[in-house]
Amino acid sequence: MTGPMERTRAQYREPGFEPAGWDGPFVRVPFASSQPPASVFTYYKAEADADGWTSNGNRNLLGYPFDWQKRFPDGWQGSLGLLDLTSRDVTPGDRHEYVLTASAPAIEASG
Repeated sequence: MTGPMERTRAQYREPGFEPAGWDGPFVRVPFASSQPPASVFTYYKAEADADGWTSNGNRNLLGYPFDWQKRFPDGWQGSLGLLDLTSRDVTPGDRHEYVLTASAPAIEASG
């Protein structure tokens, strides 16, 4: 990790540019790796697949999926994403900066 894990609680959004509603909980983990980006994306794709996440079909410039979704037993859907934040003018072996994000819709208590 290259910085602290950021955790954001679900919060109600007042109407403005978007309609009023809930923004779900969110976790963001920044990290770096000197492994080739293809290795990093291959690793996280395998981990996501093994845990039941499904690619949204979006692919990065290398052709790898970078966002996934998963429907959980209670019916809510989570999102998972991996982005390479490094500029494209790096030389092979240079460290790349990434961010891994996970989010879910806010679940309102009933009853």
